[in-house]
Amino acid sequence: LDADGKEVAFAEGEVQTFEDQGFVFTDYDDGVAIVGTTENCDYSRVIKKVFGKYDVVAIGPNAFANLGITGKIVIPETVRIIGENAYTGNNPQSITIYANVESIGANAFKDCEIGETYFMGTEKQFEKVIVGEGNEALFKNASYLSKQTVGEQMRSEALKSFGEAFFLALESVVLYPIYLPLSFFFPIARLTKSALPSE
Repeated sequence: LDADGKEVAFAEGEVQTFEDQGFVFTDYDDGVAIVGTTENCDYSRVIKKVFGKYDVVAIGPNAFANLGITGKIVIPETVRIIGENAYTGNNPQSITIYANVESIGANAFKDCEIGETYFMGTEKQFEKVIVGEGNEALFKNASYLSKQTVGEQMRSEALKSFGEAFFLALESVVLYPIYLPLSFFFPIARLTKSALPSE
């Protein structure tokens, strides 16, 4: 069902598809739906537009089912519908879903071990989403975040990564003692006769 209570149906039988950026698409509503992947698909990519002009508005049924995805999944913010069994059988580190989503089909996240779910919006916004049965895993470790909060988290992670890399680099540096005269650290201005004020 969509936000208006109408049943969402993806075409059955022979459907014309096309490939772009490792994903398989079909026309859907006022944009396109991701209905599968190719061998060279990078699941971590966030595809908002196809051919630079068609919005990705849906994830089709079984589009990413049982692909062994363990990294981060970010559902494009243009997506309004996630079809049945869309991500079933994967164990992603995290899933990010935006408040534009109107419906999540039955078992879209069934048999998933999800590290964390980030709902980009308020809890009130996500109460409006129609969620089919079998999606309990999606809400197990869920947080409701604003874009600003995520930006702060990304900066924090970047600083942490930089710090870890810096200290790893220090561990590989061999330090040798260097003896320098005390005047190197505390320069003393020498007073000479010419430097003194004349009477």
